[in-house]
Amino acid sequence: MKKILTILITSLLWCSSSSANTQDNVLKWISKYDSITDDKKLILCIPAWENSKDSTINMVHKYAIKNKKDNKESSSDTYNLFIKTFGHLHRMQTVAYLSMTKDSESYLKGKNNIRNLDLHESLGDVFKLYTKESVDLFNLSNLLLNDSSEWIVKYKLFTKCTNNYLLLTYNSEKIKEIKEDISTVEYKETLLEVQSENFANKLINKIDSEKKIENLEHIPTIFKLISVYDYEVMLEKAKTDKETSDKLQAYLIGLSDGMSWTDDFHKKINKKRIYCLGNKTPDVFIMMAVVNNHIKNKNYTDDQKKLFPIGLIVADAFKTEFPCN
Repeated sequence: MKKILTILITSLLWCSSSSANTQDNVLKWISKYDSITDDKKLILCIPAWENSKDSTINMVHKYAIKNKKDNKESSSDTYNLFIKTFGHLHRMQTVAYLSMTKDSESYLKGKNNIRNLDLHESLGDVFKLYTKESVDLFNLSNLLLNDSSEWIVKYKLFTKCTNNYLLLTYNSEKIKEIKEDISTVEYKETLLEVQSENFANKLINKIDSEKKIENLEHIPTIFKLISVYDYEVMLEKAKTDKETSDKLQAYLIGLSDGMSWTDDFHKKINKKRIYCLGNKTPDVFIMMAVVNNHIKNKNYTDDQKKLFPIGLIVADAFKTEFPCN
């Protein structure tokens, strides 16, 4: 009994300490925010807006699950509100990223490749576009706001950041120019496509993570299907272990159901599907074959396999194998 009580007290102290640490980090972020110029605040706000995008995805997921449980038809007006909020956040981030470019040549490269500006998603060459000071500021913000959603909301960082953005669109010639540059019909279409993909990928990843949590309540610790690397390990084990094979199949069926729902939602909002099965109804074994072949053709390194979530790879495999022509 004493041992259990000790563990419980230790856990509570750890949670309290963790919460205090994240609150302290957000307060450090606010202190930094208050000490820099408005244009630098824009960069500091990129991770705060990313957190707001994730919160939007969480609300979409909860809304859809509640309607499914209550057997209600989801309102397209509500979904439109979610997607517009997400799109507004994505556009503010795009302006902020372009403001980080180190010279006119880098700005033009960034503007012509707005699909790959995101430092949360992109690697390598994208860093060459930005000044070191900007990247350092972004990294500091990302570090301070990590796992701090509760305090980001309580201290109203979204309001701070959005008000500053609106102020800059009136008072800063540079920001006004960037906003105008990406407001043409061409860039609006590209931005809509990029933010739709970003929205769909985040939603698929959310469903994937929720499915893992649901499955892990009933599956031993050994079955933690997170990355492509984990998937291949379990796939190999499933060849000789029926229990693992059954659980792997159940997991993929659940993931496929989640993707199907996401695809229906994407069509409702964007009038087009992410992938097109037509009359095909692939069973779990065909699905596994498609995914395995996709992974093989991509020639991922071991590091990439450990990094990439299997949910996003399944989505990419379906888009490639079942394109919408």
